[in-house]
Amino acid sequence: MATTEKPITVTETASPVPGPSSGTGKSKPKSGSGSSNSVLLTLLPQAPLLLWVAILHCLRLSPPSKYLDLRTELALAVIRSFISPAKPQSVSTTQKLASRAPAPRGHIWVATYACPVPPEAEELKEAIKRGIDGLWDPKIPRAGYDIPEPVAVEAEWTGYRVNAARGEKLPKELGEKGLYEAMMKDVKSPVTVLYFHGGAYCMLDPATHRPTTKTLAKLTGGRVYSVRYRLAPQSAFPAALMDALVSYLALLYPPEGAFHEQVKAENIVFAGDSAGGNLSMVLLQLILYLNRIGHKIQWHGEARDIPLPAGVAVSSPWMDLTHSLPSCTANAAYDYLPTPAQQAVTNARRPPCAIWPTNPPRKHVYTPDALITHPLRLPRPRHILGRRTPRLYLRRLGTAHRRGPVHCPKALARWG
Repeated sequence: MATTEKPITVTETASPVPGPSSGTGKSKPKSGSGSSNSVLLTLLPQAPLLLWVAILHCLRLSPPSKYLDLRTELALAVIRSFISPAKPQSVSTTQKLASRAPAPRGHIWVATYACPVPPEAEELKEAIKRGIDGLWDPKIPRAGYDIPEPVAVEAEWTGYRVNAARGEKLPKELGEKGLYEAMMKDVKSPVTVLYFHGGAYCMLDPATHRPTTKTLAKLTGGRVYSVRYRLAPQSAFPAALMDALVSYLALLYPPEGAFHEQVKAENIVFAGDSAGGNLSMVLLQLILYLNRIGHKIQWHGEARDIPLPAGVAVSSPWMDLTHSLPSCTANAAYDYLPTPAQQAVTNARRPPCAIWPTNPPRKHVYTPDALITHPLRLPRPRHILGRRTPRLYLRRLGTAHRRGPVHCPKALARWG
């Protein structure tokens, strides 16, 4: 991927540069047996915590034990210990640790493809700018913001490898295109899931979400295009949204040299968890707005429509980036995310590094402070719901997760 970006500034007011360091904030994670050992070594110090949580759960003395199974409560405890440790590490160190993943083995195909930067880079920036300006709440004063340069966006084509033995390695000698072609022999459905991983917009990677994308490929009989979008704080909003839009266009209108053939919008579903669920929804909102104003995008030499996908399926989407809803505190015992007060304590102890705090400083890692409540950060149901809206599915974590996906347009309308 490209390692630098040159943001342009929209000059309603003076606008700070997102961060002091260059770079896209995204690189392929290290994988292999060494990464597996590192994960085990990282989890080893958590053994006393896991034992204590297990005892309380079995005795039904912990609040989550009334609603969650033991495996879920243990997972929450481990994730919570990494997110809010007694001695927090720097943001850059946390990014590196959180992106570790073992090499793909067994029933999974993975082929990495990088969509090149289109020659009409200014067209992409103009589309993002139109979305930000057009959806700006007139009750909120205008503020300046930066629009980054488009970059080559990597993604992992993921499929279910039917005849692989347990622990069998990928045949890397095939090369990435060869791996894609081998994957397509196991694909039985036209469904293509455009997947955005979670991680608060500043952590994790498609590699860390391979168990999820493999399962989606198995359940659908199709394939998953899992996007390695740029991470904050190095690349703040709207960098991830731009990468998401580029990835969707790459599916609809493959550039020269792409592994895949053109994918019809009726066969594409946006999906994501946590921050990836938010990104799925804001990408949908941007497309709806651009369609509403009749805006086409020049893409590799042609003016292109941006059709809506067949649907959007999100798991525990991060819809409240301000952490202002009562549930952020009331449900803290059942969530791995800290309360705003707990997060403030952790942030105060976090050592500085090259990427955080930014210079000039900002409060939010993932977005300029002036845009934290913008509809392309906090999706608004009144902007999304309508006759042309594709099917929306929400999967909530907790006791509801056993009931599977919930069809949620009416629920979104109530929230609005």
